[in-house]
Amino acid sequence: MKIIGFGGSTHDFSVCLVENGEVKIAIEEERLAKKKYGYGCELRENLAYKYVLEKTNTKEAEIDYFVSNDLLNKDYFDCVKGKMSQLYNHHYTHAASAFYESGFEDTAILVIDHSGSIIKDSKGLSTETISYYRGTENRIALMDRVSGDGEIKNGIVKKPNNSIGYFYSMIAKMLGCQSMGGDNKIHSESGKLMGLSSYGKPVYKEDFERFIRFEQGQVEIEIENIRQYVEKVLAETKSEQETKMNLAATAQKILEDLVVKCADYLYEITKSKNICIAGGVGLNGLANQKILMDTKFENIFICPAANDAGTSIGAALSKFYEKNNCSKKEMKNNFYGFSYNNEEIEQSLEKQQDKIFYSKLANGEKLAAKLIKENRIIAWYQGGSEFGPRSLGNRSILANPCNPKMKDILNNRVKFRESYRPFAPAVMAEHEKEYFEMIKSNEYMLLIPETNKEVISRIPAVVHVDGTARVQSVTKTFNPQFYSVIQEFYKLSSIPVVLNTSFNIKGRPICESPHDAIDCFLESDIDYLFMGNYLVWKI
Repeated sequence: MKIIGFGGSTHDFSVCLVENGEVKIAIEEERLAKKKYGYGCELRENLAYKYVLEKTNTKEAEIDYFVSNDLLNKDYFDCVKGKMSQLYNHHYTHAASAFYESGFEDTAILVIDHSGSIIKDSKGLSTETISYYRGTENRIALMDRVSGDGEIKNGIVKKPNNSIGYFYSMIAKMLGCQSMGGDNKIHSESGKLMGLSSYGKPVYKEDFERFIRFEQGQVEIEIENIRQYVEKVLAETKSEQETKMNLAATAQKILEDLVVKCADYLYEITKSKNICIAGGVGLNGLANQKILMDTKFENIFICPAANDAGTSIGAALSKFYEKNNCSKKEMKNNFYGFSYNNEEIEQSLEKQQDKIFYSKLANGEKLAAKLIKENRIIAWYQGGSEFGPRSLGNRSILANPCNPKMKDILNNRVKFRESYRPFAPAVMAEHEKEYFEMIKSNEYMLLIPETNKEVISRIPAVVHVDGTARVQSVTKTFNPQFYSVIQEFYKLSSIPVVLNTSFNIKGRPICESPHDAIDCFLESDIDYLFMGNYLVWKI
């Protein structure tokens, strides 16, 4: 059985192919249209759908079902005309994206985002903002939900009340944590706010809490009152930067407290030892860490594409398990992009012969580790691309975590990011507890533990100002080549960690094709590019 899933809402568009319950390929539109988060994409063009069919040699006539979620802009599946089989509830597809690949037979599922499907409830027409589910065997049941109202525009509730996701993104935008999208509009960047929060103190927490209530799983957030309060604080401050840091810390603390309360409530109504997390708030690694630390849940699975892109997989797997009463297939990794071979890589290299040198390598991992040890910045491009916003060793920029100046070097030469944003450590899984206060391993960089104090001085480039780190645990089975790079670096340095950041430059999506990788390499001050079996350097 072959199923095409379309994902997204008004952003984070994606397409996947699921065959007999297994994700064969998945790609985000942004990677092909070169417009971050998909803002400004020509939706009817749907490059991702063409990519999925072409890269798998699949004909449209071979597809049994086309599915999506009911929040997705309908222009995005115009390419299949009237063939759409089903539009699922938005939060349900988030829940499915986590549950069906978690490996859990019984689990609580928590979905928190900005807003989901339009629903009818006591408020009239409103939007789901938090959904509490339970997954058992291969079925998902809604246990409870929170809704919020606001202006409905083009099928989306704008500025909804009672939304943890909107609360956080609103604060992000008010504090300047934002970026220009492909549509030439300013969009909030919640990840930037999380980074900034570590520099402040939650001194406004009591004031914020005047506008927030939580009881029996229900969250009430007076969003307009919070907005007015923040405006007043910013207008009256004599120290703008310190105030912004403290507001960021307050927003992060409020988010963490609410997420933990939601998780506690979900535990009480499910009594499961397992929890799955999806929805955009699931990308907040600090909040995820709090769930592990402060609730009764013992095991956690966070969808690597917790943003709206993941709903394509959620919709496709939902349809498969509706039609097939069989056991689920646990996610091995999220390298769902097409794996370009050396011949395709060489063709791209040949087109840039006037700008680059390249040669074939027998053991790229050893040389990569040596160059990292020498404080070179390398791009590491291997296999299929990661599905989701984190680079996990197939589309990565790697550097020396031991160099205290490396964060500034990367920002000044390659990434051009705000100085308050941390870089991530990728660690050999068998050494993770020597370096980090790990409760559970996480291959997908979605938990943020404390760094063990005695090792902070060894890896200063990947430890945030508050002593935390967005850790990626790497095993031989998860990513053999990337593991080998870290292992070789360990042999040279006695440090089982490398700095890992996404292979892109500011304002651009992560590289997808060999052509993208070469362009990014040439447009930045990266020293070397490892691509397949090739080493590339500039003329």
